[in-house]
Amino acid sequence: MKLPINIIFLIIMAVTAFGQKTIEPLKQTITFKVDQLGNSEVEAGMQLNASQWDYFKRNIGSNVSILKRDMERALPTMFLKDFRYEEQAMERRYILKFKALGVAKLKERNKWVVDLESKNPDITPLSDNAYLMTSNLLMNGGLIQQTIKVFLPDEAKNITIEKDSFGTALFVYQLNNGL
Repeated sequence: MKLPINIIFLIIMAVTAFGQKTIEPLKQTITFKVDQLGNSEVEAGMQLNASQWDYFKRNIGSNVSILKRDMERALPTMFLKDFRYEEQAMERRYILKFKALGVAKLKERNKWVVDLESKNPDITPLSDNAYLMTSNLLMNGGLIQQTIKVFLPDEAKNITIEKDSFGTALFVYQLNNGL
């Protein structure tokens, strides 16, 4: 009597396992290349599957102003300018390039601070002045896998990751550039 119940249980588990659908996240990469004045060249791109690309083209199409407005809302503490849009239709990928002024702020003599606007981020050092930050976001019922690369100036020294009074992560570094 116990054997048929086990077999029925295994069949039910197998059917439910095949019925589950894995959610494929949107993969977004953002690269900040901070210069000696605290400004940054930003490159934001997204790799999409076929259905995501079709949805993207139907809703945004070639109307880059929607992407620009979204970036301005996502980065309200920075002044954004010189937007350029590139599309790689065969790879179902788009790249939005722009300049962000005021990414790093001068706090004291030779001491610069970059606010990451995130609490407890997962940060991995890539080199002395390059860092990788990953996060997963749930937005509008979809999963977004975000990879953010931050390249600080080559002349930056004593780079540390600190927290402000609200628990937000900060890059703090010294840069002797005459300011």
